[in-house]
Amino acid sequence: MSTMIVAAALAAILTAGAPAAVTDGDPTPPARATVGEIQQQGDLAIERRLTALDAAELRLGNAQSLDEGHRSSLEATITDTRSGLESLRSELDGAPDAASARDDYRSIFSDYRVYAVVLPQSYVVAGADRAEAVTIPRLQAAAEALEAAIDAQGRDDLADDLADLRSEIQKAQDDLDGLADRALAVAVDDFDADPAVMQDITLTARDAVLSLRSAVVDARTLADELR
Repeated sequence: MSTMIVAAALAAILTAGAPAAVTDGDPTPPARATVGEIQQQGDLAIERRLTALDAAELRLGNAQSLDEGHRSSLEATITDTRSGLESLRSELDGAPDAASARDDYRSIFSDYRVYAVVLPQSYVVAGADRAEAVTIPRLQAAAEALEAAIDAQGRDDLADDLADLRSEIQKAQDDLDGLADRALAVAVDDFDADPAVMQDITLTARDAVLSLRSAVVDARTLADELR
């Protein structure tokens, strides 16, 4: 058996998920806030989002397994979101009164959904693409190598463990099937209509992660048994 194949599979575990923050925070400034206070809070909220978008764009640029069509779609979303937030910041900073500033402030949260939609999309899509292009094929190769070693050593007692390994790989495949496209299809309006829509997708991605991690544990256990 090639232990290098198993080691490669262990090193390729999917690390995708959603950012810690999955909501856009409080969209309402304090009731008695002045124009200047609302502008200051709004500028900070926008800057946090722009920084997060820059980090996401850098991460995508380094994602070698990312499907090029998916990359293009994600980058377009990030570019459009950044442009919109920058324009909104200019509008907010020029607001003539508190009422106008409040409307602009609320738009940061209601019109862009950076934390609730855009960032989770980037994590899920990049992670799903890596899992399908790298992690799962390596785990499948490890399973084949382990099966050959089991047959060569006559270790029929390990057949159930091998079946568990293959089952976890299949569970991950099932969860990831079409998941990237589902994530990319979610728009701000979809989130507004059903706030759980992106959460359902990220939870499915996490289920796939758990299955892949279980598969790695199974592969490691089998490799140890066959030494």
